[in-house]
Amino acid sequence: RRFSIVNEAIGNPKYTPDYFNREYLANTTQNIKLMDGAIELLHYLSKKYKIHVITDGFLEVQIIKMQVSKINSFISEVIAAEDIGILKPDKRLFEHALKQAGATTENSIVDGDDYENDILGAKNAGIDQIFFNRKKLTNLPEQPTFIVENLSDIKKIL
Repeated sequence: RRFSIVNEAIGNPKYTPDYFNREYLANTTQNIKLMDGAIELLHYLSKKYKIHVITDGFLEVQIIKMQVSKINSFISEVIAAEDIGILKPDKRLFEHALKQAGATTENSIVDGDDYENDILGAKNAGIDQIFFNRKKLTNLPEQPTFIVENLSDIKKIL
């Protein structure tokens, strides 16, 4: 239904939901630019840890993005909110991810750049967090376990 609403609003039979879906996938999955240092960090982390992705995005899109950006080989598993019907920052998504990964709160850490969705979600589930504060936010309501402003700083923590 993600494109049915758009299709109904436009009212042009030429633009079907399938058309919008194909265009969406073609455009959002091919224009990928990784942050500086991302591949090096993933290479470093994947030698020591299992890396799982928790996403609110559509699984189909996330898989293609990881393939196009050539990071899929570093990822052990992608846990998609759409599969269980719970979105971040709901702690149940993070608890589900732990169970799916066969992990515990004690041997896991969530790295994210969205304070509310990633950091507070993980914190509410009892998981330590690394907040990648690329927007340099100040006066956070709750202090994350760790804060970094550069991807390379994550190596110093892990």
